[in-house]
Amino acid sequence: MDICTLRNSVFSLFRRLPQARTTSDDETAIRVLSQVARALASSLQGVSETQTILTEAVIDLLNTQRSVLLVPQGSDLVAVAASGVFDGLQVENLRLPQHGSAIGKTFVGGDSYCIDVADETRQTLPPGWGSLKIKSLAAVPMKIQNETIGVIVTDTKRDGKSFNALDLRVLEVFATLASLVTSEAKLIDDLRARNAALESLFELAKKLNSQTTSVSILQMALNAAISRTGASSGSIVYVDRDRKELIIKSSEGLPANVTSELRLEIGQGVTGWVAREGKSVRIDDVQVDARYIAATDNVRSELAVPISIDGEVAGVINVDSPLVGAFSAAQQTYLEALADLSAAKLRLAFAEDSSKS
Repeated sequence: MDICTLRNSVFSLFRRLPQARTTSDDETAIRVLSQVARALASSLQGVSETQTILTEAVIDLLNTQRSVLLVPQGSDLVAVAASGVFDGLQVENLRLPQHGSAIGKTFVGGDSYCIDVADETRQTLPPGWGSLKIKSLAAVPMKIQNETIGVIVTDTKRDGKSFNALDLRVLEVFATLASLVTSEAKLIDDLRARNAALESLFELAKKLNSQTTSVSILQMALNAAISRTGASSGSIVYVDRDRKELIIKSSEGLPANVTSELRLEIGQGVTGWVAREGKSVRIDDVQVDARYIAATDNVRSELAVPISIDGEVAGVINVDSPLVGAFSAAQQTYLEALADLSAAKLRLAFAEDSSKS
């Protein structure tokens, strides 16, 4: 996005502002343009830095006490950036249900709203925010091509006045452009992550070629899977076609009794489904997936990819996390590449172990 395109977009959006206002369209547009340009410059630093600058910009634009940016994660909205005075309240990882909360309705329905909190029940506020003496609150969706990617929330104007139609429109214009800036920052982050993943796979390929035992091959592949995904536990499972069951060949972070005693039939559980269908599975919340069979108590999300050899699924790489929505599409792509890269070596490892059993 170049600065001329950005400028034209801002002024085009502001030509549709309501007529009743105290400042000119041009003055307000320039303020928004300045703040968005600042965020655009930060996009080279990545999404996190950009999101923080966007919340700071909202406070400057509307002269409010606080601002929070929330994005979807599983069935919730999670705070990823916040600015302003929160009086010690922990905003990081604040979670709100997409369904059943006022701010969640902004995300689900895609409609902006503002309220005077004194006229509403405190239940409209996020958990713990009742202590902040919030007088008014505004929330607008962030959209890209009609897809809502987040919500910007701000509260309590410093002049004590309520939010009006102009405030809401300014925030909507800013959110529209903030969505574009955030997308550019995400693209930059994605490119950097891809480069890092490719370098990691290249280094792993060299190390795998130097391994001679099944134990070292399996453990190296599993360590790479856990490290790149940030998983809390994981396993590599062998598909025993003769016994029609799955056998854990390598594991990390799982109880000893699970690795030694757990046996799943092909098609049973998430890994069994992957073994039967030959397709990857990424589950944001295992508690709402009927395929999931609990092996440990604290798993909330799971990612499993097939290891295919000569067109047949020979094994499954599986990682888990106690966090909802812990795994991304990029991490799934990495694990799939890891499975393909290590398939030949893993075939030898599986064959060696099978000959001993």
